[in-house]
Amino acid sequence: MDVIGNNIANVETAGFKSSSVSFAEMMSERLARAGSASDSAPQLSNQVGLGVRVSSINRDFSQGAMQSTGKVTDLA
Repeated sequence: MDVIGNNIANVETAGFKSSSVSFAEMMSERLARAGSASDSAPQLSNQVGLGVRVSSINRDFSQGAMQSTGKVTDLA
């Protein structure tokens, strides 16, 4: 949320380089269903995800578009 908030707050800032967030899935767990040992049917398991985590925050260093200001003192 910090990265997105920073990108939104600086959308009009000249020369601002935005960032993007990459997420990675955390481990999953298999939970066996409870059943009696006499059941002949195979027991199916439920898979439970444990969420995601931030894997990296990347800054976009690509060149932005030129903006004409009309001022003779501004250089590109």
